[in-house]
Amino acid sequence: HFSAQWRLMHGYAGEEVEEREDEWLQAIHADDRPRVLHAIQAHFQGQTEVFQEEYRVRRKDGAYMWVSDRGKAILDSTGKVIHMTGSETNITERKLAEGALLEERNNLNAIFEAAPVGLLLLDERFVIVNANTAIAQTEKKLAAARNELAAAEKNAAPLRGQRDSIAKEIEAQGKALAEKQAAPAAIEKDYAANIAPINAAIAAAKTALPPLEQAYAAAHAKLDAEQKVLDAKKAEVAKANTDFEGAKKKKTDAEATIAAATKEIPEKDKIIAEASAEIAKVQPQIEPMRTKVKQMNDQYLTMLPK
Repeated sequence: HFSAQWRLMHGYAGEEVEEREDEWLQAIHADDRPRVLHAIQAHFQGQTEVFQEEYRVRRKDGAYMWVSDRGKAILDSTGKVIHMTGSETNITERKLAEGALLEERNNLNAIFEAAPVGLLLLDERFVIVNANTAIAQTEKKLAAARNELAAAEKNAAPLRGQRDSIAKEIEAQGKALAEKQAAPAAIEKDYAANIAPINAAIAAAKTALPPLEQAYAAAHAKLDAEQKVLDAKKAEVAKANTDFEGAKKKKTDAEATIAAATKEIPEKDKIIAEASAEIAKVQPQIEPMRTKVKQMNDQYLTMLPK
């Protein structure tokens, strides 16, 4: 049975529509019909307490409207469905509003991602909840700078070992030279034979040290530059976030969805702090190395025959 209110909502007057199940079923949009039939069968089989679905239905004028349909099957004593009672509510305006809101949310997301500058979304406590692609690219540059710094540190390790070996050899040669002071000619010959590899080792150390220091300085400068870029991006984001305030009421739902998207930026800041701490630990080792090379050279000069 179709009530008068149902007929009016569907655009019919009087007895223009027959009270048949097929009339109701054929009016359901073809894309929604299988889902609605599946839900009805599930309800008839006792899988749901009530039947409740939202779908599109064709009015008499051919236009489709959205309805919220809620009903319950009436069973006899054997559990067989006798008939079904229910009601429909026109929810077209709500569905159109939801579609418009979704489209606006997608447009805002597209603008956010395509922005040529780094953008962040902050919540009311100024906690970062999302970042666009430009911020991610900056983070990649910082990661590359950290990798270069790690490579420079790795290259420095063998040179430190070579420095210690040279120092020990110079000390041993100095002792041997002191023991042979009583024989100048033999000492001179022995000195010439033994000092040659030491000179070569000192020259190699002096040659290897400047490129290492340059690589270290370059990596440090690059890391500083990337840090400045990130700080500038954060400043731009703060301004961009202010501009977003005018649209907050329209995108409240979008911000709630985005809020849980990312927490990576604080972790990146922590990594930068750790890299800076590592630089602070390594830097004090460079100057002692220069001092040690100078001491080696001075010791070598004192060994020369006068």
